[in-house]
Amino acid sequence: GNGALVGGKAAPASGPFFTSVVRRCRVNREEGARSFAEYEVICTLKLLSARVQQERVYKWSVWRRYRDFFALDRSLRALVGWRMQNVHLPPKKRLTWNKLDINFLEERRQGIDHYWQQVMQIDRITDFHKHDCSQELKIFLEVDEVVQRGPDSQVPVDGTGGSGSGSGSGGRHLSVSGSGPGSPDKPLGRKASKKGDHPAPDPPQPQIRRVGARTTSSLVHMSSTRLRQQQQQKQQVTAAAAVAP
Repeated sequence: GNGALVGGKAAPASGPFFTSVVRRCRVNREEGARSFAEYEVICTLKLLSARVQQERVYKWSVWRRYRDFFALDRSLRALVGWRMQNVHLPPKKRLTWNKLDINFLEERRQGIDHYWQQVMQIDRITDFHKHDCSQELKIFLEVDEVVQRGPDSQVPVDGTGGSGSGSGSGGRHLSVSGSGPGSPDKPLGRKASKKGDHPAPDPPQPQIRRVGARTTSSLVHMSSTRLRQQQQQKQQVTAAAAVAP
């Protein structure tokens, strides 16, 4: 459902109630997959509750790839194309051989943000509390999910949280502290015993039998000795044959 945006539970605050900016870019390097760039879209939404006459401010961020912007641009042009004659997304084609070059990514980020600010100026394009707004833009920014979570459960806008496009499926990139190996709450190393604060002894290591350098050296020495004995026997036989009449 549209939650507080459409059901009469909240109305937009007075003045510009939604602002957004494409702040920065990051390179997502997943193991076993191709690296790709994502752009962080910072959002601020102000709503006025109709029941308590109180303004609520929602702040969050989403991470989107260039192809996500490209798909959204096509949807917006199908909806309000006559208002986007002078609004252009940076070209998809690249003149650089390295699409993850930092200078290229920053230049593209600036171009996307310039395009984004022009989109934000389109009349009623961000009236998310109305049915005739751009549903594609609403989904792109995950507005309904943010409002349903409430102002007290927002993802912090610090670059570590927010939603990421991943492979285009809208997967999350959340930073969870104190729950993984190596975190401050769970340092790596020996675990504490249950009876006291002293660390439990390390478990006994399995004994591994190895063929060391001494064994290898002994085998080589035996082979050399046997070879010398065979050579001496051949020399004695040859000498005896030469002396015989």
